[in-house]
Amino acid sequence: MPRAKNRRYRQMRIDELSNAISNLENRRERGSFESALPLAEGQAKADLQWMIKTESLMKRRPVGIQDRLTNAERKRLGQAMRLPRPRKKRID
Repeated sequence: MPRAKNRRYRQMRIDELSNAISNLENRRERGSFESALPLAEGQAKADLQWMIKTESLMKRRPVGIQDRLTNAERKRLGQAMRLPRPRKKRID
């Protein structure tokens, strides 16, 4: 394959990859976890699967459970659901 065609092919692949990453990021930003899942790979895919399972579990919670939880149960559940804050990037 001549170099010019090879370069053009590589640029097309880079553009496709860039579009796929952008598409994945947009879907995640919108909260469209199910539609983002087929586009994700590796850790991003595992994160999306976890979020889908967690959301499904939260939707199945018993009616009126907030009224029946003790303070200790409420506290422990709140601690389990609390996500750590993202770290600020240090600029050296």
